[in-house]
Amino acid sequence: MKIMGLDIGEKKIGIAVSDIDEKLAIPLSVIDIDNKITYNLKKLIETNGIKTIIVGMPYTLRGEMGQQADK
Repeated sequence: MKIMGLDIGEKKIGIAVSDIDEKLAIPLSVIDIDNKITYNLKKLIETNGIKTIIVGMPYTLRGEMGQQADK
């Protein structure tokens, strides 16, 4: 099983995918947050055989939830 990790920003989403053993996260791509986002994510999920998606929680260096977490 492969896992996809999403790092959601203001204008872009960073995407990483695990190896087949789920031990390493490998950077895959960065996509724009636009009207094609659903299509682009679906294509990456299907192409890479993703079974689970994890969304990162943006914490500050103090360990508190950051501004992006509120959004």
